[in-house]
Amino acid sequence: MAATLKSSPSPRVPHELCEEILACVPVKYERAQPVDSQDPYFTLRQCALVCRAWLPSARSHIFHTVHLSYRTGDRLRKLLDLNPTLSRYMIKVIVRRGMVFDPCPLKLVAELAQKLTAVKDLTVYAGISDDDSMYFDVSERIQQLQSAILPMVQAPTLVTMTLEDFFLCSKEFICIPSLVTLIFKNVRLDPELDWTSDTGLDRGGSVQPIARRLSISGLGLYSQNAALERWLLHRSCPLDVTTLREFHIGLKDVGNIREFLPMLNAIGDSLKVFGLRFPARCDFREYSRFSGIMDAIPTFSNIHIEHIIISGFDRRDPSVGVYNRHFDGAELVKSLLLRLSAPKSLKTVTIYEDVEIIWQIDKEFPNLQWQNWRGVDEVLAQDSFSNVKRLDFVAGLKSLELQCDAGTVFSLTVDYTSLAWHRAQAALEDMDYPLNSGDV
Repeated sequence: MAATLKSSPSPRVPHELCEEILACVPVKYERAQPVDSQDPYFTLRQCALVCRAWLPSARSHIFHTVHLSYRTGDRLRKLLDLNPTLSRYMIKVIVRRGMVFDPCPLKLVAELAQKLTAVKDLTVYAGISDDDSMYFDVSERIQQLQSAILPMVQAPTLVTMTLEDFFLCSKEFICIPSLVTLIFKNVRLDPELDWTSDTGLDRGGSVQPIARRLSISGLGLYSQNAALERWLLHRSCPLDVTTLREFHIGLKDVGNIREFLPMLNAIGDSLKVFGLRFPARCDFREYSRFSGIMDAIPTFSNIHIEHIIISGFDRRDPSVGVYNRHFDGAELVKSLLLRLSAPKSLKTVTIYEDVEIIWQIDKEFPNLQWQNWRGVDEVLAQDSFSNVKRLDFVAGLKSLELQCDAGTVFSLTVDYTSLAWHRAQAALEDMDYPLNSGDV
């Protein structure tokens, strides 16, 4: 205990408790947030300046995430020139290029990339829109960006990479031996390259084994791009998606869920976590082809899936108005659960809901009712879902008047292993939760 107290910022507080306290203190003053909701002097940076004993433990929180932009890039370069050892704390790097407010100059990105080689989580926002794809210089711009960030991509510590609004023009770019999780958000393939249209499946419907393929644990596919999906299954793809443990997809339309079935079926028994993000605002072009939600959602082969995460639901305050053709999130989740081919394999269900309201901090917080999702609990009460241990429900608040996210409204956990009553009776009455309430 003496050694633990000696390394603590406060000699009377254990180091583990200090770490929890430091994690709760805001790193810096957020100018985008309302002034009344935060204290500009109560930040981790201010605390470290006042109490120098906090600085060794606070460094990992203060420098955890860095944004390479025009405004911060030059200051970051000067900081690393003065103290190069600070780069080991910068484990999450966000690079923003393209048509953004203050893109970081490419020359500065290349200079900083050589110093940020301790990165574990890299996000690259290229800002390439669908309209930009037709211009001849898009590939050249992306190749220049790839060359600039190459030292970070080749960092041995890199485990997670996110490509957003990206134009993939090189197969070798994603050949990262240390990579564990890869996330595609609105990523397209360069049509000038030889991206074959063959699905790469044999006659039995499975992907043929390829030598020297890289295995990754998690894949996030938030790109409604058929060419990209086919290539990920093709033998020429350097990634082996058949060994995924986590697979998350995002839809533009409820009816598009069928397009991901070939990849879902190709993944082997290693898949344990499946995430599905529905669009908050559907145009229902694909969904209109079906007579109902049950017809739009196909049967899922989930023999080995133990955890399903469903998100993207959007519920508005009545004073804001409702969407013309907004679907019921509870009915959608019920339909998805009833379409599972092996419901007894399921152990955990997690639901994320975004609630848009007109609300200010000085006003009374509106009630959110668990009653809206009672139907999901009733489905899980069936004998076919007897192995489900818990249902996690997390609601996030977005204030339309403040134009900001207020974080988690409440988190509800239904633990079916400890409930004394029948699980379908867990939501007989409305349950109201204050802001930032804990698990129930």
